[in-house]
Amino acid sequence: MNFFKYLISRVFIKQVLGAMAIVALLLFITFQGLKLYTYHGKYVQVPALEGMLETQVANVLQGNELRYEIIDSVYSKNHEPGAVVEQLPKPGAKVKKHRKLFLIVNAKAPEMVIMPDLKDVSIRQAKNILESSGLQCGDIMYVSSPYRNLVLNQYYDHKPIETGQRILKNSVIDLEVGKGLGNEMGIIPDLTGLSLQQAKNALLEASMNLGVIIDDVTSKDHQDSAFVWKQRPTNEHGAVQLGVPVDIWLTLDSALLLTDTIPGISPEMDDVPMDSDADDLF
Repeated sequence: MNFFKYLISRVFIKQVLGAMAIVALLLFITFQGLKLYTYHGKYVQVPALEGMLETQVANVLQGNELRYEIIDSVYSKNHEPGAVVEQLPKPGAKVKKHRKLFLIVNAKAPEMVIMPDLKDVSIRQAKNILESSGLQCGDIMYVSSPYRNLVLNQYYDHKPIETGQRILKNSVIDLEVGKGLGNEMGIIPDLTGLSLQQAKNALLEASMNLGVIIDDVTSKDHQDSAFVWKQRPTNEHGAVQLGVPVDIWLTLDSALLLTDTIPGISPEMDDVPMDSDADDLF
């Protein structure tokens, strides 16, 4: 009975209220401290760092109360050695103070790789070897040979390259591939709507060569985003000899997929010899 009376006494109620006030005060102090620690509601805009050297980056980020870490390096001809090539988060992003930015800088020397041996392997295997070696597959030149789709020679900068030679990473290697003997025939694939890389792959599958690449004004500096709107010969040409070069026209204008000619250029332009400077037409 005395315990029950104590629970409803003024002394107990005061103690409970005092304890609640202390807990509330501690919670308030804790949350305020977290806000200060995490800079709640306070953001800074990430500056553009591409092209800056590390000393410049340090000065800029110090003024913005940000940190940085270099996580990788690549080789780029378009940047000064040691300059920032890529950053994360991207410029303009809003982040909290003292956030760490991750940077990729330009290597001070180009990265070199060893030229693999591609001779006497299939064209598919050769492409896989090139990719795993940090190299790119360039033009495929089909020539008469009893060994169809087998790599006969490898070229760098239009010259034969020996296995084991050190070359720049991401260099383009051209391949000479056998197309069989005699007049073996094949069907030219429809390249309309394909990207440049997809068109190359389709021609490779069909044992055809990529001929002249003709850009219009929209794709001249954006080949990676462009697509084929026209080709010569077309896939309606019927069976042709393997290794035939196929010329392609690139664009970013999807409206050209609905027409056979470029506005302002007469159909007779199709008769222009392909050894002329096709780029000048655009």
